[in-house]
Amino acid sequence: MTENSDGDEFSVLAFVLVLLASLLVLLEGILLLVAGAIVGAISPTVGGAVSGLGFVGVLLALVLGSMAYVLYRFPESSRVAGVVVLLVSFLSFFTGGGFFLGLVLGIVGGIVAILFDPGIDLEFDTGEL
Repeated sequence: MTENSDGDEFSVLAFVLVLLASLLVLLEGILLLVAGAIVGAISPTVGGAVSGLGFVGVLLALVLGSMAYVLYRFPESSRVAGVVVLLVSFLSFFTGGGFFLGLVLGIVGGIVAILFDPGIDLEFDTGEL
């Protein structure tokens, strides 16, 4: 655990996992938008469907990125942000889930955020080894 600029503790692991998940979902959404434009030249119906999936992927990535910010800036809201991250990560499955790795990172990051309690001191006494 570390501290942000306000001195509040936050879970670096949950923040990093959700941020990486959002970047992967965003990348896949952009690639789907480009692929939809290319395929749309051949088949407008299929191209429109692929572009629609890409657009939804970009929106889901923006929500994941927003939740990463919430985890960083407002650690007391980590449980709510974790639930939103889990829901959005499961929804990202329908747009490819950020090459599946984004889906897994989002689920793990959401679980870590839900389990994180900013009031608990996680320093361990190793004693004499």
